[in-house]
Amino acid sequence: MNDEKLLKGAQLDNIKLSKITVKKQVRTKFNDDSIKELAANIKENGLIQPLVLHRDDRGKYTLICGERRFRAMSTLKDMETCPCFILEGRTPEQLMAIQFSENS
Repeated sequence: MNDEKLLKGAQLDNIKLSKITVKKQVRTKFNDDSIKELAANIKENGLIQPLVLHRDDRGKYTLICGERRFRAMSTLKDMETCPCFILEGRTPEQLMAIQFSENS
């Protein structure tokens, strides 16, 4: 399955970083120096690839893809919102497929 099908119907929106919940992700180890470098790059050039979030039926946002980008942006004092693809109505299996697709 390609990324285009996985993200079909996703809306692009700016979401406050403070509204995003991070649950267990595929990647579990992060290099602090790499996160700092990415933060500096985002500060200088902006975010090139939006995060992927799932919005549940209560309107809560959970991070699906982009934890490195999320961590990097969270270190920037002037970064309050970021562009995100918003997915709704996906099963846990579909969300896992999207995570594995990005991290493969």
